[in-house]
Amino acid sequence: MRRAPGRSAHYKVTLSNDQLLKEFPWDYSALILKIRAKHPDLKQDLAFHAFCDMVKARSALSRQRYLDPAKKTGTSKWYYSANVLPFYSAVYKTS
Repeated sequence: MRRAPGRSAHYKVTLSNDQLLKEFPWDYSALILKIRAKHPDLKQDLAFHAFCDMVKARSALSRQRYLDPAKKTGTSKWYYSANVLPFYSAVYKTS
């Protein structure tokens, strides 16, 4: 399929609240519990928070949900996919 000249190849994808929570079921505290269950030696230090920043930069692993979706300036909360666990293992090369 070819796109018309001058048209962007980007598509806007929106998720309903139910879809968001199905694809990204964990909040930050649940993420910590899940990683710690698999990796008991987890340390929440600067390296771990840098890892969380990497995860937040990948839309397949996390999504930000705003309290008021119409205004993107208010309070927000991050939700994480279960795919963060294999990503953590790959980054830290542990099993």
